[in-house]
Amino acid sequence: MGRLLWPDDGCPCCGASMPNAAEDLLCAACADKLTSLICCPNCLAYMPSPNWPQHTCHHYGQGEWPQQMLSCVPYADKTRYRLRLLKYHNNLRLAQPFGRLLAARWRQFAAENNVQADVIVPIPLHIERRRIRGYNQSELLAKALGRQLSLPVCAGAVCRVDDTRPQHRLTPAEREANLQGAFASGAAADKVRGKKVILVDDIITSGATMREAAAVLREQGAASVWALAVASHLQK
Repeated sequence: MGRLLWPDDGCPCCGASMPNAAEDLLCAACADKLTSLICCPNCLAYMPSPNWPQHTCHHYGQGEWPQQMLSCVPYADKTRYRLRLLKYHNNLRLAQPFGRLLAARWRQFAAENNVQADVIVPIPLHIERRRIRGYNQSELLAKALGRQLSLPVCAGAVCRVDDTRPQHRLTPAEREANLQGAFASGAAADKVRGKKVILVDDIITSGATMREAAAVLREQGAASVWALAVASHLQK
């Protein structure tokens, strides 16, 4: 059954057959979507990544975090189906190909903008939700990414202190309010002090989750935070 859901020689995003699976990260159609576009952390406007330091948003104050939000592909069609398999249906092996995809996205961005990271931090689940699910899909993705980039993963830097309502059922304004105060410093907060952090989640919807968690990392003394997800609802 697992092979039908995720063939070993298939594209990690859509499952399409790839004749050169050993060499290709994605099928040709999905590779076209892995662009050099990033977005403003507040207004979510897309822009070519070489121009991101010059982008200004009148809603976004100087020095607010994360510096940028990055995603690999749109949250649609078969990518959405596979992420849901990982998140809700215990198909944990999907984290590995998604980890390779995240690594490709990060390497692309890092090379274009001459940046580097020191540590990876996953968006945490509330302890009760993790107990019910049995795992945190963002932590699985972070570990898969860490193996690809040879970077440490610090899952205890941020903790979730409020078991908030699911974000996908809320309006953008409700999402922001829902997450206020949801995160706090974790037991391993000292491990991000002075570090450049990749903050990892499976999906970016409004960006509220990434902004709240990044604010905690900033308070802990992180030098930089970039938000990275497999997919996003963001629109060009």
